[in-house]
Amino acid sequence: MSRLRASAALVTVAIMVAGPARAVLAPGQPDLAYGAYQRGYYRTAFDEAMKRVQADPHDAPAMTLIAELFADGVGAPQNLAEAMHWYKLAAEQGDKNAEYELGAAFLIGKGEKKDVAAALSWFQKAAAQDHAGAWFNLGVMALEGNGVASDFAQIRNGKIDRVEGRLCLGSCGQVYTGYSIAGAAGRFAEGCGGGV
Repeated sequence: MSRLRASAALVTVAIMVAGPARAVLAPGQPDLAYGAYQRGYYRTAFDEAMKRVQADPHDAPAMTLIAELFADGVGAPQNLAEAMHWYKLAAEQGDKNAEYELGAAFLIGKGEKKDVAAALSWFQKAAAQDHAGAWFNLGVMALEGNGVASDFAQIRNGKIDRVEGRLCLGSCGQVYTGYSIAGAAGRFAEGCGGGV
């Protein structure tokens, strides 16, 4: 496997664990909630995010941050039901990070009943907004035959458009989930005609 492909797989994993997205604030306005979260001041992050939601009931990044804090049990007592509630509110506003987290919750049955079809739907919504973790999981699901059609020949032959073709790139992430590097590289090359 080339270093470029290995680096792409590692970058995908790094993006997945980066945390909730920052809010779009007025120019020059600091994001106090996310700043506190980054510094480990979780209770302050929770309070600031709640203030933002009270001021703007459509502030999806603040909702996602609240959900994350409930899910992790930092800044607020751990409460998966409450986390799912906030993720759903944020996802209704189109927040790709909330959509991704809901997909992950449904995929593994954490905070929600395991439902592969629901996971697929949420991952597809997040992937449509270029969420790298969602693309990764769609790729893994395709390789595992877990609700996603994996027609690598169509990708190689250019019959699937550029966005859907990213599913092939996400599939390379199997290195992370247990395939040997050589095995994942072979599947990647097989599906993408040797490169993307």
